[in-house]
Amino acid sequence: MTSASPVLLHPGTIQRDSRLALGILLCYWVFFMLVSAALLWVIIALAGSGLPALLRWGALLMPAGLLLHLWWTSFPRRRPAPFGTPVALDSEPDLKALIESVAHALNVPMPTEVRLLPDMNAYMSVQGGRSTLGLGLPLLLSLPGAEVKAVIAHELAHLGGGDAARAWRLAGLASGMFRTALSLRQGSPERAVELLPQGLSTAVVLYLLLGNLLALPMTALARAYLRVSERLNHAQEHAADQAAERVAGAAAAHSALRRIAVEAHLFDAYVAQEVVPLAQAGFRVPLAEGFQMFLRSEQAERLRGWTAQDLPEREGTLSHPSLRARLDRLEVPRPEHLPPAELSSLLRQADRWSEAFYVPASVRALRPVRWDDLNTAHWPLHWHALSQSEAVRAALRGVTLLDVPAICADLNAHLRARFTQLQYEGVGGDERHALVAWLALGVLLAALRQGARAHVQPGHPWAAQAHGQTLTPEPLLWQMVTQPAARAAWPDQMAALGLQDSLLLDGE
Repeated sequence: MTSASPVLLHPGTIQRDSRLALGILLCYWVFFMLVSAALLWVIIALAGSGLPALLRWGALLMPAGLLLHLWWTSFPRRRPAPFGTPVALDSEPDLKALIESVAHALNVPMPTEVRLLPDMNAYMSVQGGRSTLGLGLPLLLSLPGAEVKAVIAHELAHLGGGDAARAWRLAGLASGMFRTALSLRQGSPERAVELLPQGLSTAVVLYLLLGNLLALPMTALARAYLRVSERLNHAQEHAADQAAERVAGAAAAHSALRRIAVEAHLFDAYVAQEVVPLAQAGFRVPLAEGFQMFLRSEQAERLRGWTAQDLPEREGTLSHPSLRARLDRLEVPRPEHLPPAELSSLLRQADRWSEAFYVPASVRALRPVRWDDLNTAHWPLHWHALSQSEAVRAALRGVTLLDVPAICADLNAHLRARFTQLQYEGVGGDERHALVAWLALGVLLAALRQGARAHVQPGHPWAAQAHGQTLTPEPLLWQMVTQPAARAAWPDQMAALGLQDSLLLDGE
């Protein structure tokens, strides 16, 4: 490590707004101490007055209550520990080497620890002398290596520029201000009058009014702090983006910002649609392996498209400027589409670390399986259970594999014939989608009875394999709904898979 100063460009607004934010907080705490001293003086004066004992003690309740209120809400709370699963970098040499190279390029110290997060995010935290770099497991699995480098450079720039340490100090001073100002504004004098007896309600109303009066200057200072804090946070983010641009390149910094925004919800969707249902069935699957399969699915591509539609309209937040503002600061032409991602392989034991994302009770209760094991241990039984539905059996009763094209040619007619209520209510899109899904389920069950094997991957439509070929019925059925040529080709496709005409449901 050289002795040169860190290669970080901090705009002058950062230091200026940092001092201004600190000044606002000092003003608040001076005001807080003055109010506390005034209340204490009132308490001492009342205690030494010649008022009757009952009246004196009654008069003491309001200033004493306010003083206790102020100090209780301002008293420092224990701050949460850094979030995430600690990673032993010695067992992840590729990730360790990348972090070391970025730290060297920025001339900043290595973080004390690295933690993995169960979302598409990253953070840098400094608590006392301990620094923590948090990296989302989805981020490490879905971003190319150059973009991961840009993310790490961005976070380490917060460490080298003092942003993380500054945020820790300012948050400690500001949290008491916000708690006190908000708590003093709670409570409704009108409700007190409505609910309490007259004498007690008068005292409570006076207490609430005095609290609201004290909260006015506190609230003004809190709002001023938020305005300055927003400017400071945005300037720090722009400076960290510039550091990422210098270390990883403008193109990587640019595409990393866009890809993180576009794929922000993919891991949540994967967990909700794939992992949770399997956990409810009693299985614990490797999260990292499954997510990488999910990333290559058509479902993930649709989610990317939906998310990308509203990206230009997203506004900035208190902590981060808008994506548009961040991209405009980077010196690179903005491509219309993201370049395809070559998935990173930085983590050698990703599934080991992701085990910690399951709560301990789940780890003990759920059966650990590989994804491929589910093709024999789960999916055939699951499909059979779904086929026992009364609606499915009514729709598919007596239907064979070679009947499927004729049904696809007129879904509405089949639905009206099988469900008499639809003759009066009409057939909608939901009913047609349900019928296609039921037909696909029946085709899969018929294939399994003839020796095919379930073949299901996260995010992909259900499928079966036979004679070295894969049958994915649902998209084929939708093709047959609109394309006569697809209906004509169906018998040949069944023959190529070695499937003979048979009932979709057994026992019919």
